[in-house]
Amino acid sequence: MTVLLWNEGGAVRQASVVDQTRGHDDLKAELRVYNLLPGCNGEVVIASGQTVFKDVAVGTSRQRSINPVKAQLQGKCADAVSAPLQLPDLKAGDRYSLFLVGTADKPVLVGQIDQTEM
Repeated sequence: MTVLLWNEGGAVRQASVVDQTRGHDDLKAELRVYNLLPGCNGEVVIASGQTVFKDVAVGTSRQRSINPVKAQLQGKCADAVSAPLQLPDLKAGDRYSLFLVGTADKPVLVGQIDQTEM
């Protein structure tokens, strides 16, 4: 489970998302997206156009395994597109989370490598 907090119109919003996991392939990296765009089923696309995640409902997440490659990703809401986000050098077994934030007319895509802090 992931607990998300974000600012929406000056109010702090919260969502608890049950992360569904479909096995794990140690030869691939795992990519997960969380959609926090109010009123928008979001998408994540490779900057060249190929869709990575489609129709991600607000307050939910999606996950998939990918080959560890270099890519620039963009978040989308309808015709509005975020600035490109360069994926870091992921290696097999890494997990990386993407967050679609901002507004429906100005989406922002941010990301971070998943890690446990002690």
